[in-house]
Amino acid sequence: RANNSNSSSELSTCNYLARQKGVKKGMFLGDAIEKCPDLVVLPYDFEGFQEVSGIVADQLRLYAEQYNGCIEQVSCDEAYVEINIDPNVCHNNIHDFVEQLAEHIRADIVKKTECTASIGIGPNKLLAKLAADKIKPNGCYVCRDWKLLLGGLNLRDIPGVGWKSQQKFETRGIRTVADIWDLDDEAETVLGGIIGSGNAKKIVKYCFGEDDRPVTPAVRKSIGAECNYGVRFDGPYGPDYMMKGLANEVERRMTVAEIRGSKLTLKVMKSKDTTKVPGKFLGHGSCHNLSRSTDIPLTRDKDILASAGMKIFDLLDVDKHSIRGMGIMVTSLKFDRDNDANSSSPLSSWLKKHKSGISQTTHDVNDEASDIEQEEIMIESANVSKMVTFEEGVPETSSDRKDYLMPNTFSQIDQEVLQHLPSDLLDELKTEYKNRKPVNEQSPNKQVGQRKISVNKQIPIDGQVSVKRMFKLNSIKSGKEALDGNCTLSQLDCLPLEVQLQIANSDNTTIAKKQSRNIVARQVTTTSSAEIDLVAANHSCSD
Repeated sequence: RANNSNSSSELSTCNYLARQKGVKKGMFLGDAIEKCPDLVVLPYDFEGFQEVSGIVADQLRLYAEQYNGCIEQVSCDEAYVEINIDPNVCHNNIHDFVEQLAEHIRADIVKKTECTASIGIGPNKLLAKLAADKIKPNGCYVCRDWKLLLGGLNLRDIPGVGWKSQQKFETRGIRTVADIWDLDDEAETVLGGIIGSGNAKKIVKYCFGEDDRPVTPAVRKSIGAECNYGVRFDGPYGPDYMMKGLANEVERRMTVAEIRGSKLTLKVMKSKDTTKVPGKFLGHGSCHNLSRSTDIPLTRDKDILASAGMKIFDLLDVDKHSIRGMGIMVTSLKFDRDNDANSSSPLSSWLKKHKSGISQTTHDVNDEASDIEQEEIMIESANVSKMVTFEEGVPETSSDRKDYLMPNTFSQIDQEVLQHLPSDLLDELKTEYKNRKPVNEQSPNKQVGQRKISVNKQIPIDGQVSVKRMFKLNSIKSGKEALDGNCTLSQLDCLPLEVQLQIANSDNTTIAKKQSRNIVARQVTTTSSAEIDLVAANHSCSD
């Protein structure tokens, strides 16, 4: 039982017994307890919601396929199912047939999930929806006469009529669907003068039981992440830190859904008055909702999403102290399978086709020692050095990393490869490199050669510099430990790695690098190009 009468937590929903006591979804828990002292409050069970929703959707899909129809999933607990009935099958008694079918569906749902369901049946989506609302909870209703179903409804019960429209209608003495019927041919004109001709036409059609919206299988059009609770930038974390977190979550969701997008929208909630304390503790209060969009390359890479989001944020020019919520949404989506099927570029197709033939050639390192330059990295400290061995290869740090890599400049491409390229592909390759950034604009921690190297490196590390110092920095950046001093995480990210390590560990230890041509690997695999990370600290951290 709930016992916190002062709680500002919000109810996400409530059952019909609680509604009879005056409890409503979205109500503060404290207010709900005053109306219903015996209220029982349950925690969220997202795994349970997902499990039951999936079972019900699968069951409805079976019936839809059986009757040559389709299913449109509206939410986790609501869906439209279209079925096509042969009059000979139902002996020309369609209403009784579909009612029995609905009862079979409800019985299957109870048997498989132990949850009840309500089903409304009608010739279109509007009447089916109103029929389901009429019979809730736990029932079935067939709309045999649309006038009988609509006659007792208020306009507020019609989809598309909100409380603002309801207030406007009531000032003109229009409250019920029957009032619209009384207006007859003038209904559309009268309502058009109140809410506009477009909305008026739709609502009048609904009031006469007309709805031509098809039942369409839902297709994901957007994917994103948003947070509007507890957002305050009065500490060491800035908007860019939150942007990275949102981008990371969006990348995770897009990876699960196997999609990419080419348009990003940033949503920002700006407080109307920062001096007012919201009714809900750490809530967003009354806000202006700002948004702006930009085109991005087809991707789901978190770094690209975060960078694009920050560019939009800078254009919005919002004081960070007035922000009460942020979110990013990606649209113009494409599934990975569609991308692979339309792998359009002849250059990409050719490279993928010949990739295996190029990469399977191996050489003994003793025969080609002079062709490979290996980096040995010395991290200096006052303590005794230790030897650390790890495997170095091409790191897969991005979900968008393709299965082949290309050199940064045209001159680095293996000339034997170029000789075998058709003329049209060679022209495309030249155009591609003409539009690429120069090498000196690439990350200073990346170097590109013509070999993909998989080697065991022995790196002398003096004392406790490498792993402990990197873990300390990583712990601070992940928020597990606080950052001492006045430096913010945003400022820390802008500093060189050496300075970041010094600030995180409160020391003056320096990092020095020296090159060596000593080869310690036994075998290398040659490819047309490669990318090798030469920062040992990054490997130590990721390991």
